[in-house]
Amino acid sequence: MKYFKSFILIFIIVLIATSCNKDEESTADYIKATINGEAFSSTFDQLIITNSFEPPYKLVDFYGSNVKEDAIRITLSSYLEPNTYNMPDVNHPLLGFEYQPTNGTEIWVASTNHSGTTGVLTITEENETQIKGTFAFSAFNTNDATTVQVTNGQFLLTK
Repeated sequence: MKYFKSFILIFIIVLIATSCNKDEESTADYIKATINGEAFSSTFDQLIITNSFEPPYKLVDFYGSNVKEDAIRITLSSYLEPNTYNMPDVNHPLLGFEYQPTNGTEIWVASTNHSGTTGVLTITEENETQIKGTFAFSAFNTNDATTVQVTNGQFLLTK
């Protein structure tokens, strides 16, 4: 009976301790997407937010690569606040997307300089410590005229 009471006491303590934990969103940086149907998840991320050459706009540039060294890069030079930025759009002429696979010799680009490419970047949240949002784009390789589809993109990056 002594062991049973000890077991019950330990069980109650563990139950109380685990029920006090809050369900919190992960604050670890990430860039995730689906590239031509295959999952991409970054293991290295970089974010730059600085004043743009056209005040009051800011330049937002972020990059993520995975263990295979595939990489995604997104640049927006006309950022003011959380919003949806479409490409092509004359109001946001300097929005660009890039995908570079492991081999590093080829690059797929979506920008206003490449006809037939499209992209959307939605910045859903920005505060003093992080920026969060979604993206999707269709990019073009000028060397072999192939395209790549990047869908279901998500990011959360620390400033």
